[in-house]
Amino acid sequence: MYYKDVAVTGIGLMTPHKEVAGTQLFTRKLTKKNYPININNMEDMLTKRQLKKVDKFTAMAICTIKSAFDDASVSNLFHDAGLIIGNVFGGWDYVEKQMYRLYQGDFSSINPYVATAWFPAAPQGEASILYNYQGYSKTISADSLSAAFAIEHGANLLSNKKLTSVCCGGVEAPVTPVILKVLESEQLDAEYSKSDAAAFFCLESETAAHESGKYKFTIEAITFGRDLNDLLKIYHENSAQITTLVHSPEVDLDYFTGIRNFYCTDSIFGKTYGAVSALDLYLAYQAALLDDSKALILRKNEDGQYWLCLVSIYSNDKEKIYG
Repeated sequence: MYYKDVAVTGIGLMTPHKEVAGTQLFTRKLTKKNYPININNMEDMLTKRQLKKVDKFTAMAICTIKSAFDDASVSNLFHDAGLIIGNVFGGWDYVEKQMYRLYQGDFSSINPYVATAWFPAAPQGEASILYNYQGYSKTISADSLSAAFAIEHGANLLSNKKLTSVCCGGVEAPVTPVILKVLESEQLDAEYSKSDAAAFFCLESETAAHESGKYKFTIEAITFGRDLNDLLKIYHENSAQITTLVHSPEVDLDYFTGIRNFYCTDSIFGKTYGAVSALDLYLAYQAALLDDSKALILRKNEDGQYWLCLVSIYSNDKEKIYG
């Protein structure tokens, strides 16, 4: 499917790295170590009781979703705004501590919250409960394109006028003993650091965003496909204005000529699995903002499916909006 002209009006971002904007973002050199997020750093947004109840993965999502809605000043949060979340692993850091004691024979030690604290849909339910959220909501688990599918689904709902605003993105907390052991045993991504991260975007129709004065950047085109040549047509139609490509490691850069900047999100933020395509979008936004141009995202998942997304920081009258 191919969707055009969706405005991003709010951004929520959480990574272990303090430099998340400007030139420092693009010059970061990650080591081979892993990058967890400390849940105690969220005490300004969640109470101690809430932090005790939910796992890190869910807490990250709750805080980042709220940041995106707050950034966009969404007034219809409890009515027709949507919420779509992408991830792969869920929140194993919570349940594995509880299960360890269970396996040791202490059957009375299991926290009652363990039943709802780890599985992939937990952030969707917890955010709805915490904020009395009544809009459309959905969780998507689809390998490294989980957040991409969430963003595409949000664009689809907007273009079909099913929603007037939607918060979508990805969250992942792979820096836990269980997940790291699984990845090690499968020999997956040995060359990349593993990083906890969450990124969410509030999407609205471009027309409505300009009328309200809320505007950060435009998703000019977004589409999935298995035929790379079909997707590259969007690149060729806009190649004169594209200076940045955000890509996954598997993408062959020989297809692209004249692009000055190439960035692989995995080597900047660390491997974040289901959240990585949401970080692609944030990175493309920052690159376009710095370079007064358009940025293209091309990510490929293990199933051989591509996600292509074109972003611009220009409004309809070509005046730059910094937001």
